Amino acid sequence: NAHGLQGGFIWDWIDQGILMKDENGREWHAYGGDFGEASHDANFNINGMISPNRRPHPAMIEFKKCAQPVDFEFSWLGDGQLEL
Repeated sequence: NAHGLQGGFIWDWIDQGILMKDENGREWHAYGGDFGEASHDANFNINGMISPNRRPHPAMIEFKKCAQPVDFEFSWLGDGQLEL
């Protein structure tokens, strides 16, 4: 019995980057290692479902399909077989 079984949680909803501008004025989001530090967590803070500027990542659409409800019916055919 798996009553109450849960899983597939989203760990980070929003990427955690700091808005920066390069020498040409182009904006980008800095994270682990972008400041020259020797010890960092790489892309640990840029692994959410939406970017720091709140634009959805493609993973958000994929997760929507994985988490959507499904409906099905089945009937017994006999001899241990069923039809979905």
